[in-house]
Amino acid sequence: MPHQPPSGPGARVPGPLVLPRPDASAVLRAPVLLEVALLAAAAVEEVHPVLGAVSAGDPRTPWQRVRDTARLVRARREDPARALVLAARERALALFPVPAVHDPSAVHGARHALRVSCALATAAAAGSAPGRGVAERWVREEVAVGVLLGAEPDELPASPAAVDAVLEAVRADVEATAAGPRLPGAALAGARGPDPGWARAARLAPHVLPGWARARLPAPAAATAEEARAELARWAAAALAAGGGTGRGRAR
Repeated sequence: MPHQPPSGPGARVPGPLVLPRPDASAVLRAPVLLEVALLAAAAVEEVHPVLGAVSAGDPRTPWQRVRDTARLVRARREDPARALVLAARERALALFPVPAVHDPSAVHGARHALRVSCALATAAAAGSAPGRGVAERWVREEVAVGVLLGAEPDELPASPAAVDAVLEAVRADVEATAAGPRLPGAALAGARGPDPGWARAARLAPHVLPGWARARLPAPAAATAEEARAELARWAAAALAAGGGTGRGRAR
């Protein structure tokens, strides 16, 4: 017998089917793309006088730090309870002795700005540049990751314009203290190591560095700009086809 819609004075008529909105930030969190972005950010940290000293106190390799941060970024949206656990681990590792930092809030702000900016640059290099609204939402939502890592909300840039201002300060610090090209460093050295994920990200990361940081590369990147764009575009297409940028299709 065919299904009959409810009738009568008290009957509720079902409304139209509402499908979930597509996740506009899928590419920003996508497997491989997020790791490439975070590796580029880590490479810039290495040449910054304060961020480099802080990173040097972390017992993990740059690639281990990248993978752990990527898991946290994804879990913040998909599994908040797991994000709390991952963030607690990150904060514990940050307790390893590091040189004195005069302004911890500047460290939080600079790291946040580098990470969200490189994610936006990676999406653009993949041919999926976020619109203004998506970029603003990404920067604003990622403040939650910085807070999980121990920052106060007002220590973190919460708009693309604020991110650009912090990046300009990072550039000035690097150019005032670094003598000559100092990239690639440990973050980009994975191309010579056995980890295929690190090697792949290290080939692509130079192409999403800020322009002033890219100028510090003493030799051409392992992949040409055209090769990098094509590979990043393939990963972006895969993320969109999967309906999101989760870690379920994790890079290997």
